[in-house]
Amino acid sequence: MIDIIAANVTGLGASQLVLSLLPKLEQFGATKIGVIWLPDRGLLSEYSSTSHNRTKIYRRSLPNFLSRFLESNLIAGQVYGGSDSLILGDIPLRKKGRQTVFIQNTFLIPGTPDLSATNYFRNKLLRANFRKNLKYADQIIVQTEVMADNLVRHYPQLSDRISIVRQPPPAWVMAELSAGEDFQSFSGKLKLFYPSAGYSHKNHILLQHALQSGECQDIVDEIVVTLSREEYQNLSSPIRTVGRLNDEGMIKAYRQADALLFPSLTESYGLPLVEAMFLGLPIVCADLPYARTLCGDEAIYFDPRSTGSLREALRVLHDRLSDGWQVDWSDALKLFPKDWDEVAAAMLRV
Repeated sequence: MIDIIAANVTGLGASQLVLSLLPKLEQFGATKIGVIWLPDRGLLSEYSSTSHNRTKIYRRSLPNFLSRFLESNLIAGQVYGGSDSLILGDIPLRKKGRQTVFIQNTFLIPGTPDLSATNYFRNKLLRANFRKNLKYADQIIVQTEVMADNLVRHYPQLSDRISIVRQPPPAWVMAELSAGEDFQSFSGKLKLFYPSAGYSHKNHILLQHALQSGECQDIVDEIVVTLSREEYQNLSSPIRTVGRLNDEGMIKAYRQADALLFPSLTESYGLPLVEAMFLGLPIVCADLPYARTLCGDEAIYFDPRSTGSLREALRVLHDRLSDGWQVDWSDALKLFPKDWDEVAAAMLRV
């Protein structure tokens, strides 16, 4: 029997992956699931288990970072006991029992770019806590070879404890694939979609500098971003803020886009890249290892710190679509599990 600890998973992308994973873990007959620990906020707090007595909510009264530090160190044993655990929240817990830790936080890697001074000090403390608690982790699961290599380079004691388990897109994307709807045809000017939260490393400022001076107005109709006007007041046409979208809104935005635009400076995985590939959408993205390892040679890449490089990449996309080009992700998709049953089986084997 194992417990599943997801009490720290509150980010939108991570929550969507865990929501797709949990039902499959519960249905897997070879391993019995004990308690499933959930956060007190976000999408995951609403998860409904197949067993009514199985889930518990971990309630936080302190700011999340301080609460997580106490939880992973001083009170871990009191809260979670000594059972074997699959931890879906990045940090090993100072408690008894075997632990397998699923890591999605790229800021555990020293030197990961972030433009916020506050986050710089918080991430240093996060890494120190991670390093101190590594002795409690029997196995580590990551999503890509790039993340595995980075962890081993900075935490060499993990070299024989890391397994790579990629994931397909969330369940709502997998359901959309069975619908078989087509994208709208290219109208002559680019409609682009960038789904992300308003973190500084998501690099929205590049879009502002590259496109709001009137550059590319002859080829770009609009760029839809999932920020509210309050989150990023400096963004203006052709950038359109639509706020956070639900599953139906995301599908609609993907279906109305000519391509995914993804300038993020760092990702442990890059879930929108996976979503776009499975949906058959072209991708214009940062020329960084996290993107290369997922998209291979089929994406159109640009330097994420260069406005000129981004503009050139958009012109390449425009010229290709004008000539009737269609992206082919078939080779890249061979490296992904076919469904979430396969992911659950792989994680439980680890």
